[in-house]
Amino acid sequence: MPLPSLWSHLETVQRLLQPPSALALFTDIDGTISPIVPVPEEGAVTPRCRAALERLASRLPLVGAVSGRAAAHARAMVGLDGLIYLGNHGLERWPRSVLSPPSSATPEALADLAARLAGLPGLRLEDKGPVVGVHYRLAPDPEQAREQALSAAHAVAARYGLRVAEGRRVVELRPAVEVNKGTALRALLDEHPDVRAVLYLGDDRTDADAFRALHRWAADQEGRVAVALAVLSPETPPEVQEHADYALEGVGAVERFLEWLARVCQIQAEAEQPR
Repeated sequence: MPLPSLWSHLETVQRLLQPPSALALFTDIDGTISPIVPVPEEGAVTPRCRAALERLASRLPLVGAVSGRAAAHARAMVGLDGLIYLGNHGLERWPRSVLSPPSSATPEALADLAARLAGLPGLRLEDKGPVVGVHYRLAPDPEQAREQALSAAHAVAARYGLRVAEGRRVVELRPAVEVNKGTALRALLDEHPDVRAVLYLGDDRTDADAFRALHRWAADQEGRVAVALAVLSPETPPEVQEHADYALEGVGAVERFLEWLARVCQIQAEAEQPR
């Protein structure tokens, strides 16, 4: 069954703004507020998304960007100081730069992985501190490259006590402890008990972790609401749609939604001002 479009359910979102002071907004970066690009360093948040997020950060108690990139890289990419940044799928947080557990992407593990992948065309290694990514988007045969990357990653993970995870055209080595976008968001929300409603936008299987965790957060206490918004593309994994509530078609739709949300927040705030 197709995921319902958010545009047909905007009144659901508008009800979450009663009052705006109880709403938190979180968004993934790549594929959500930044178009997917062949090389991660070329990624850029769209100006419309950045401007809308800046307006929302001045109206809502909690606005955050949640990324597989390192927290410092995510912050530099978005370019706004008024946000919370969760990097490396929740292993890092800025401005309280917490790394839990300590970095386990040792030089030995990185060198081992690089040696196993040497000579394979189109594979690119990314060292993100606690996480190492193997990007295969540029490989001549992406599916074959994925299998090769997975095989190498599993061998290194077994040797160095790491775990293997996947994202959009990337295989990652992560610390063995189970930390993901969902666990990181739940810990952050526990520090903000006044938040009663959460919106989350994402496009990848790592965002499905956040969808599931936020729905559990809402179910744990009466009066809480969580709305998971899937940003769709031809590469969207099935679990993203499975655990989302509504759909937005691509980054352009995210731009329009964030601008709409910023306008509604402003109208709501002006209506609440004493006359």
